[in-house]
Amino acid sequence: MNKGKRQYVKHDEFFGNNYDEMSFICPSCGERFTGFPAFSRYMKNTYVCSDCGMREGFEAMGCSEEKAKKYVKAINKALDKLHSLPPDSKEVVPIIVEDDDD
Repeated sequence: MNKGKRQYVKHDEFFGNNYDEMSFICPSCGERFTGFPAFSRYMKNTYVCSDCGMREGFEAMGCSEEKAKKYVKAINKALDKLHSLPPDSKEVVPIIVEDDDD
């Protein structure tokens, strides 16, 4: 190993290619998750669950935490619907965000 030089590891070499068989604990929300992790915007060199990754992205665009959570919930609901459709389906699944009280 070369001292003082950074050693870069490709993402697939670290995690492998089968993310659905791996389980992680998200350091942001504490929930166990499987699947492809997201790189945290706030915690250096840390992977988080995809929900926290999306939430951090919305917050980075100026959304409040509450609004970001609503967006993530709406996206997950649409993704669940998409995953339930047959592969050859032409159905369009809208992302519907619940109205605010304001």
